Amino acid sequence: MTLAASPELERLEAARADVDRANALLNSPSVENVARCEALLESACSALEGIRSWAAVARGTPRAIGQAQNLQQAIRRAARALQIARDYHTQWCRTWALQTSGYSPQGEGPPPMRRGLLSLSG
Repeated sequence: MTLAASPELERLEAARADVDRANALLNSPSVENVARCEALLESACSALEGIRSWAAVARGTPRAIGQAQNLQQAIRRAARALQIARDYHTQWCRTWALQTSGYSPQGEGPPPMRRGLLSLSG
């Protein structure tokens, strides 16, 4: 069986396709899309785990190298997109907590705090 018809190479290509689909979802990083990415990225990891021994043999093959490089780039894009989504949601949660903390049952906000070198309360 040639490398061109190798099921392992097809798994490598499928892993990249899964990561590409995850990247497409992360263009709009809603909670639902991030959750869908989990399954896609797990699928890609499973595919890669299944070809670990083959990868050592195919290391010098141009097509395998090309696919591995494409997969590596896709993974880097996914990592950056996940970090951006994480940072966005973390900042959103902080902002929401700051805006809603301290409100009385009547809907009155907390007194404004002045930021300076010294802040006393209580």
